[in-house]
Amino acid sequence: MYKYITIIFLSNLILTHNNYAQEKIFKHQIGINASNFVNMLLESQTNSFDINYVYSFNNKNALRTGFNFYQITTKDGYIDVGTKIGYQKIFINRQKWLYYYSIDILNSYLYDKNDKKETIKVGVVTSFGISYKISNNFFLTTEPNLYMIYNIFNDYDIFSNEKSKKWFEKGIGNIGHIQLTFIF
Repeated sequence: MYKYITIIFLSNLILTHNNYAQEKIFKHQIGINASNFVNMLLESQTNSFDINYVYSFNNKNALRTGFNFYQITTKDGYIDVGTKIGYQKIFINRQKWLYYYSIDILNSYLYDKNDKKETIKVGVVTSFGISYKISNNFFLTTEPNLYMIYNIFNDYDIFSNEKSKKWFEKGIGNIGHIQLTFIF
């Protein structure tokens, strides 16, 4: 029985691979974090980026980047900037579904003017992504991830030895994160 299942699985992979090898390759993808609009009840994810860009080298491998920027310019406002760069590999490409994994290196900087506190984050995020094809140029994507982030915290408004702290943060993220992706 195990042999039959293996043969069917491998045959399906080979036949599917040949069908999609001739498919047109879209080199560029732009993704917008749709979680803020679709999931009004869910909190925004910590390791998700609002604007993402993916450049495909071929039908399996791609370079990924992402960017966040948020600023409040009042006297007690703050600035939050984040970037990421990474690699993505598609391992299953079906008619309506796309499955991939990725690894990203990210960094972010947050400065709170009122409290005079700064947080710097540097980390690695591995993701498993699933995309559903809405049309030829639009996908809905979700990518839960595992992350490990090194945090550096500085409090410039305190005069003690606790002024600076460093720690690691590990976990599972982006559960429920949805991204609308346009490919061209």
